[in-house]
Amino acid sequence: MNQLSKWAVAGVLLALLLGVGMRFVCPGDIEYKQDEIYSFTRTRNFLAGAADRGSSAWLGMPTSKGFANPGMSLWVFYGLGAVFGAETPPALARGVQACNVAALLLLAAYAWRAFAGREREWWLWAVALAAVNPFAVIFERKIWPPSVLPLLMVLFLVSWRRRATPWGALLWGATGALAGQIHLAGFIYVAAFVLWTVSYDRTGVAWKWWAAGTIAAAIPMLPWLWYMATADHRSEWSGAVLLAWWRPFTARFWIAWATEPFGLGLEYFLGGDFHAFLRHPVVGGYRTFGVAVLQAISILLGLWMLGGAALRMWNDRARWRGAWKAGQGVFTDALLQAGFWFFGIILTVSCLQFERHYLAVAYPLLMLWTARLALSSDATGRTAVAGRGLLAALVATNALTSMALLAFIHVNGGALDGDYSKSYGRQLQESRPEIHLEDR
Repeated sequence: MNQLSKWAVAGVLLALLLGVGMRFVCPGDIEYKQDEIYSFTRTRNFLAGAADRGSSAWLGMPTSKGFANPGMSLWVFYGLGAVFGAETPPALARGVQACNVAALLLLAAYAWRAFAGREREWWLWAVALAAVNPFAVIFERKIWPPSVLPLLMVLFLVSWRRRATPWGALLWGATGALAGQIHLAGFIYVAAFVLWTVSYDRTGVAWKWWAAGTIAAAIPMLPWLWYMATADHRSEWSGAVLLAWWRPFTARFWIAWATEPFGLGLEYFLGGDFHAFLRHPVVGGYRTFGVAVLQAISILLGLWMLGGAALRMWNDRARWRGAWKAGQGVFTDALLQAGFWFFGIILTVSCLQFERHYLAVAYPLLMLWTARLALSSDATGRTAVAGRGLLAALVATNALTSMALLAFIHVNGGALDGDYSKSYGRQLQESRPEIHLEDR
């Protein structure tokens, strides 16, 4: 498609408008549990001049394994708090939401200006999906280190494309080092792109500038490296298993990658409340099961797209080697090779525990992969009309699911039987003591 119709442009703009609205609506409905409380209270105290001045000031919040994250995972909120305020958790969350809206707008502008033809269409569909996907909407509303990654990761991808230039390599190195300090999964993601580049484009990189950017951005991490090298972490592990040989066989990375763009797997947030969510919306006291219908449509769309892609791949199996090499010459395909295969394989074979929010660092690759999947052609040159219809249906289904999810959280004060737990607003109504926790 060399020229996008006015209806396609209007559709992307509508998705963006909905995405912006859903990130800012009902500020009191944000998640507010241990991690969010930690980030908010430390930020509030820092801005009030009451933050730690000792060694702990150089470290971030504790990981799920017990040891501390790099300090950047906390400092980024200091910056957001200085701009947007940290008088209340919704004020600080507004900064996170604003950054993620900026990421969406930057992604849309980049898709429009940097690409043409079919590649532009892939990226614009990815923008629409990223705007309304329920996982993206919920993740991008909260005071949490993975939630501040999207804007940085857009810059990472933009600079990786220009890695042959000094400014591109410098920015690629700097954004990669910062991403890992905000969330440790970022280091694995960056390693995947470095490995891809060394394997297929080692002469096309201004490596000295990349090293300069990486080293400069890694300097704030030195106190954390010293802490990791010298502290006795045996008392911090809390019985957690860091590595387990059986984890690669669960294929959790691939399952999450293949389901998240379709809005499937919302049990991650809702837990035991997921079945109640399926019965919503409630109209006139009657359960409509509208969400269950939306989830069924999402499953059918996923099976149709994935099944069709698998069939096309099998029919073109004689071209697999050539397709892999050809993908190295198309930026989008190279991007997906580095993200889907290299990142996925490294993370899987590492035997580390995988959590769905690790995929936040791959923004917006999951949505781009889905658009590329739906619009790919087989050897017969099948048109993309059917793929566009599938993607339009998926955007609509995701948008409706996201709106239903936000309404469910608002009405119920969160997801009391799920990881979301009670929203900040509900806790405030109940005068929960967590709201007033001092810096820990």
